[in-house]
Amino acid sequence: MVLKKPLFFLLHLLAARQIADQSAPEWDYRDTNRWIADYPTCGGAQQSPINLDHYNSVGSLKPALKFRNYAQPLAGRLTLVNNGHTADIMLPETIRGPRPTITGGLLNGIYEAQSVHFHWGSPGGGRGSEHTVNGYRYDVEVHIVHKNMIYGNVQEAMQRPDGLAVLAIMINIADFPQSFYPGLNRVFNTLPRVRAAETNATINSQLSLNHFLGDVDTRNFFAYRGSLTTPPCSEAVTWHVFPRPLLVSRDLVIIHPHNHICILFIFDADCKLLRAPTEKRRVSME
Repeated sequence: MVLKKPLFFLLHLLAARQIADQSAPEWDYRDTNRWIADYPTCGGAQQSPINLDHYNSVGSLKPALKFRNYAQPLAGRLTLVNNGHTADIMLPETIRGPRPTITGGLLNGIYEAQSVHFHWGSPGGGRGSEHTVNGYRYDVEVHIVHKNMIYGNVQEAMQRPDGLAVLAIMINIADFPQSFYPGLNRVFNTLPRVRAAETNATINSQLSLNHFLGDVDTRNFFAYRGSLTTPPCSEAVTWHVFPRPLLVSRDLVIIHPHNHICILFIFDADCKLLRAPTEKRRVSME
């Protein structure tokens, strides 16, 4: 049975990792009304996240997502970084050399994995996923960020409408889940070591990207073209959102109350952002 009680986690684990120019204006979550003033794209027509609705989505014959090198161990130990906005893991190459990549779905080209980050619940704010499905919000949302290989770096890719691709994996907390995810367990167990901003900790296990996918059904997804979810809100992201969640035990997640988690700039009752209505966006469903 999925727990109804909100989850409280230890960090400002909120929004997609951004790689911003050093000269860009500072931003935070205390005065999100400033975002549009400082970053006009944050008021654009293709902003994310959105509610994904089965009834308003368009069936698609797009090819299935294909994963390459996702099962290969990543080179070296991963480092979990609290950068002041999120807990972020930069991804290295695999032990065989190439980075993990994805193709297919709504993508035109090959996209290589760059980083992983998480979106959690907040005190008094309910569940933590950014996207909702048929109005339902999940406990946790994991993002695996990829860059189009035709661009030299993420900064360049952020300027292009086909620059980035993000896979969104949903997690719900259950009393007695049928599956166990050792990779996620190791990540969650590292979180207490990066409680303060600008701190980092090594995850003491060798992981592959499949550890973050778990046993998610990668054949079943919503896909649409949207944006980064924090400044500069670049409309450069092709999203693939898997609606069937991983179920993890509450014992897997270390819960720490925190007073300052409230995200984004158009709040609903759960203190989360929902952007342009689905009916104004083309969303494909596989």
